[in-house]
Amino acid sequence: MDEVENGVAPQPLFPHFTTPAQYDVARALIFLRRVAGDAGAYAFNDQLDATVAGLCERTSQEIASHGKPFDAPNEIASLRFARVVYRERLETNRKRRRGSSSGLWYVYYALHGQTATSGADSLEVLAVRHSASEPFKISQSDDEPDDE
Repeated sequence: MDEVENGVAPQPLFPHFTTPAQYDVARALIFLRRVAGDAGAYAFNDQLDATVAGLCERTSQEIASHGKPFDAPNEIASLRFARVVYRERLETNRKRRRGSSSGLWYVYYALHGQTATSGADSLEVLAVRHSASEPFKISQSDDEPDDE
């Protein structure tokens, strides 16, 4: 993270999980503990932590060098949360069969505190969803739970 590109040092991004995202993770851990045991739940949690940490580092470097993240916003999630939202893959299986959703999750996140003169200061995780989950409902408010 100490790398300087274009004369601008990357500002660190700090991860923050919203309350709905914390519920998503808790539900995922309960599900995984039931189907894959404690080892599966721990592996998911470790992979989630590594994915979010990697996102924070990569995104801060992209903002420092280009002024914005390279990822394209996710249109449906952006409409659902009424702000620019990105999606990152979270794979928990080493080898997935082609077309299989087993072990594929998505982390939906937004940058928080971004202004025209400075980069974002936190990476806000808004949702963690399995790839086979129902799509977001655009008309849903933030205080309504996502049905899965």
